[in-house]
Amino acid sequence: MSAAASGEEALLASTPAPSHFAPLVLVVDDDDDARAVARGMLHVIGYRTRAASNGDEAMGALHAERPAAILLDLHMPGLDGFGFLDQAAQRVPEFERIPVFVASGVYRDASQVQRALLRRRVWAFLQKPFSISALREGMRDFLDLVPPHPGNRDRERPPADLGPAPPGVVVMLSSPGLPAKTIAEVNRLA
Repeated sequence: MSAAASGEEALLASTPAPSHFAPLVLVVDDDDDARAVARGMLHVIGYRTRAASNGDEAMGALHAERPAAILLDLHMPGLDGFGFLDQAAQRVPEFERIPVFVASGVYRDASQVQRALLRRRVWAFLQKPFSISALREGMRDFLDLVPPHPGNRDRERPPADLGPAPPGVVVMLSSPGLPAKTIAEVNRLA
């Protein structure tokens, strides 16, 4: 186990839940461990979380409380990530205003699903397993737009010893950080 990995585990174990005023991120993943780790990482950064283990539960969670963002696994039994994105776009008013970040261990290369994700306006693709640094990198435009609650200022920067995200772990897709010309060209090709 690397020093960065053990540092992340210690942070996750010792981090209290964020302020109830912190923005909410919906974490959708059928793997209990992956969901728990992602939620812990988001708590470290300073966001509240709600969990769903599949697309159907996520649809219910969207109606219970509108999240500021969604961290979504693609490959799940029942309603998978693609099906969830399609249904939510049709059934949830203003769903297109909720930033969606996809995390997948099945699709090891974003190019396998890039067009499908761009059509669904996904902001970024994170390859599993990912670190806190990779999660922060993937969500960087969201972090700028919807920062943690001021009561969580101590969480705004990850500890320096975690280091940068490894190359290839995060692929930015359609977030506001990309030039409009690039997004238009990819959408034209899709």
